[in-house]
Amino acid sequence: MFAERARGRSVGSLARELNDRGVPCPSDADQSRNSHQSGGRWIDGSTAPSG
Repeated sequence: MFAERARGRSVGSLARELNDRGVPCPSDADQSRNSHQSGGRWIDGSTAPSG
């Protein structure tokens, strides 16, 4: 994911691919830590680097 982003791929495109592949999003992987998120899908903000 990081290499793809460094090559200029959009965050939205990465999120769509993760959803298409059925990769669990952070809120699905640990619902107790991510109770503010629902829906079980990757969104642009969940793939964007923080910092």
